Amino acid sequence: MCLRAQRVATTPPALLESTVADRIDMREIQASNMSIEKRSLERRKRMVAHVATSFEDAEAWDLDFWQQMTPEERLSALVAIRRDVEVVEAARDTSSPEEV
Repeated sequence: MCLRAQRVATTPPALLESTVADRIDMREIQASNMSIEKRSLERRKRMVAHVATSFEDAEAWDLDFWQQMTPEERLSALVAIRRDVEVVEAARDTSSPEEV
């Protein structure tokens, strides 16, 4: 089996959890009819990325990334990920019956 390091990209946890201010900003963006291209550009500015040269490199970078976050930011990221999982699971439940 051949294993290759993968590109790792993530959004800082502080940006994952919606706050009232974020919702207000989103309303302003929607109200201003910001194009998909402009929204994508803004999102890319917030992304933190690393190209790993090995699994060990990826693991070290990931550990460093998360250790730089506060406990609140890490919890916020976990909550955001859990909400995303719930949305995906709900979509699966309604899209098609499970095959036996």
